[in-house]
Amino acid sequence: MRLAALSWLVRLAVVTVLVGVGGGMSGMVVGLGLQALEHLAYGYSAGTFLSRVVGSAPWRRILALAVAGVVGAVGWWALRRWGRPVVSVQDSVQGARMSALVTLVNAGLQITMLVWPGMPVAAFALVAAGAFLASSMRAPFTALLLVVEFTDRGPALLPPVMIAIAGSVAVSQLVSRRWLSGVA
Repeated sequence: MRLAALSWLVRLAVVTVLVGVGGGMSGMVVGLGLQALEHLAYGYSAGTFLSRVVGSAPWRRILALAVAGVVGAVGWWALRRWGRPVVSVQDSVQGARMSALVTLVNAGLQITMLVWPGMPVAAFALVAAGAFLASSMRAPFTALLLVVEFTDRGPALLPPVMIAIAGSVAVSQLVSRRWLSGVA
């Protein structure tokens, strides 16, 4: 019995490390891609995000929004036209299979629509940090207050942080109840 428990712990440790490395690498790739999109959309060379956007020509800002809208509209139309149906997270948790390609394209389009029009990439890190803190420490209100207090963008980030915290706490509770404790 102890050997089985040790084997389970080793597998858990290996999977945890692999997920961490994979998450870090994919986060780095997404971050670099978003910076490339910002550079392409606003034509900046240095400075803060706000100064880059404000310093760009008005026609560039309008064009960036228009192109983001077209990319999102055409991308989602093509996804619905030729791709498999998008499976919701709720259906996936209940056993429905998600298509990896459709899920990645859908997530990529959502990121493009949120970030390309002008949301600073660092805002996503703050939202993710709040969600992580809320679910890992089981402290959703503390996480919310820390994100709002420690940043100058607190009030603007309040809705996405609240949604991310609610989602992370719900998933954390579901996972800890179903899979970690053995209750089905």
